[in-house]
Amino acid sequence: MGFDSIVASILTLALIVAVIYVFVSGSLSLIDLSISEYKKEAHKFIEILNTKINITNIVYDNTINEVIADIENIGETRFSDFSYFDVFLYGNASGYTGTYYPSIAEVDTYLTNEITNPGIFDPYEVARFEISLNNSLPNGTYVLVICAPNGVCCSGKFVVGG
Repeated sequence: MGFDSIVASILTLALIVAVIYVFVSGSLSLIDLSISEYKKEAHKFIEILNTKINITNIVYDNTINEVIADIENIGETRFSDFSYFDVFLYGNASGYTGTYYPSIAEVDTYLTNEITNPGIFDPYEVARFEISLNNSLPNGTYVLVICAPNGVCCSGKFVVGG
């Protein structure tokens, strides 16, 4: 065995070690990324479990075509931006076949019962949703659904007319 065989063996061994290093470091990077994404999903799931909102009051004012709803945060999740809340309104209206979906013009939201952290919807605080409609609601039974940014929803039923 000559010197050239020893050099070739050393180069081959170095190449094999380099390939193993690349494989192991790539695998560790993939594992680290997977663990990071798993932690994010677990945190999101726990936030959903800790979110509970409840509609405490719904009033329809036919003089200004507005539905006013108070919701209470009875969970443990805090919300800092009401623009991510979703509001849906539908019902069975007289004179319409099927489900009637009124057109919502604007939704104004503000806190009515601030306990801590001004501007943040903390647990045990109450927020008021003022839902302006494009047209007045015909007589019927309606359902208001309000959904938090993480997908947790609450609903309430109210009647317009007799």
